[in-house]
Amino acid sequence: MDALPEIMRRQPRWLFRRSTTLLKMGHAAEAKQVNRMALQAIDDLPAERKSAQAYATLLSEIENSYAAMSPRPEMEIAVDTSF
Repeated sequence: MDALPEIMRRQPRWLFRRSTTLLKMGHAAEAKQVNRMALQAIDDLPAERKSAQAYATLLSEIENSYAAMSPRPEMEIAVDTSF
Protein backbone atom coordinates (compact mmCIF):
# COMPACT_ATOMS: atom_id res chain seq x y z
CA MET A 1 0.00 0.00 0.00
CA ASP A 2 2.97 2.32 0.45
CA ALA A 3 3.44 2.24 -3.33
CA LEU A 4 0.06 3.89 -3.91
CA PRO A 5 0.00 7.52 -5.05
CA GLU A 6 -0.31 10.03 -2.18
CA ILE A 7 -3.86 10.98 -3.13
CA MET A 8 -4.96 7.34 -2.82
CA ARG A 9 -3.22 6.85 0.53
CA ARG A 10 -5.37 9.61 2.05
CA GLN A 11 -8.66 8.01 0.98
CA PRO A 12 -10.74 6.66 3.89
CA ARG A 13 -11.20 3.21 2.31
CA TRP A 14 -7.45 2.75 1.77
CA LEU A 15 -6.64 4.02 5.25
CA PHE A 16 -9.10 1.53 6.70
CA ARG A 17 -7.58 -1.30 4.64
CA ARG A 18 -4.12 -0.29 5.86
CA SER A 19 -5.36 -0.27 9.45
CA THR A 20 -6.84 -3.74 9.03
CA THR A 21 -3.60 -5.03 7.52
CA LEU A 22 -1.49 -3.51 10.30
CA LEU A 23 -3.74 -5.09 12.91
CA LYS A 24 -3.37 -8.51 11.29
CA MET A 25 0.41 -8.02 11.33
CA GLY A 26 0.30 -7.37 15.08
CA HIS A 27 0.89 -3.61 14.92
CA ALA A 28 -2.13 -2.62 17.02
CA ALA A 29 -0.95 0.86 18.04
CA GLU A 30 -0.15 1.86 14.47
CA ALA A 31 -3.41 0.28 13.23
CA LYS A 32 -5.37 2.36 15.73
CA GLN A 33 -3.59 5.53 14.60
CA VAL A 34 -4.33 4.83 10.93
CA ASN A 35 -7.93 4.02 11.85
CA ARG A 36 -8.21 7.47 13.46
CA MET A 37 -6.81 8.95 10.24
CA ALA A 38 -9.55 7.16 8.28
CA LEU A 39 -12.20 8.59 10.61
CA GLN A 40 -10.72 12.06 10.14
CA ALA A 41 -10.62 11.62 6.36
CA ILE A 42 -14.36 10.90 6.35
CA ASP A 43 -15.01 13.83 8.67
CA ASP A 44 -13.10 16.12 6.28
CA LEU A 45 -15.28 15.16 3.29
CA PRO A 46 -17.86 17.62 1.95
CA ALA A 47 -21.33 17.05 3.44
CA GLU A 48 -22.80 15.72 0.19
CA ARG A 49 -20.12 13.01 -0.03
CA LYS A 50 -20.33 12.11 3.66
CA SER A 51 -24.06 11.53 3.32
CA ALA A 52 -23.59 8.85 0.65
CA GLN A 53 -24.56 5.34 1.77
CA ALA A 54 -21.11 3.98 0.91
CA TYR A 55 -19.45 6.39 3.34
CA ALA A 56 -22.06 5.72 6.03
CA THR A 57 -21.30 2.01 5.74
CA LEU A 58 -17.55 2.60 5.75
CA LEU A 59 -17.84 4.90 8.77
CA SER A 60 -19.73 2.20 10.65
CA GLU A 61 -17.05 -0.39 9.78
CA ILE A 62 -14.26 1.93 10.89
CA GLU A 63 -16.00 2.85 14.15
CA ASN A 64 -16.63 -0.83 14.95
CA SER A 65 -13.01 -1.67 14.22
CA TYR A 66 -11.78 1.23 16.36
CA ALA A 67 -14.03 0.18 19.24
CA ALA A 68 -12.68 -3.37 19.02
CA MET A 69 -9.11 -2.01 19.28
CA SER A 70 -9.90 0.11 22.33
CA PRO A 71 -9.55 -1.48 25.75
CA ARG A 72 -12.83 -2.04 27.50
CA PRO A 73 -13.15 -1.19 31.17
CA GLU A 74 -13.81 -4.12 33.42
CA MET A 75 -17.40 -4.35 34.49
CA GLU A 76 -17.87 -4.40 38.23
CA ILE A 77 -20.60 -6.65 39.46
CA ALA A 78 -21.95 -5.94 42.89
CA VAL A 79 -22.57 -9.10 44.84
CA ASP A 80 -24.85 -8.95 47.86
CA THR A 81 -23.25 -11.10 50.56
CA SER A 82 -25.42 -9.85 53.43
CA PHE A 83 -27.86 -12.78 53.45
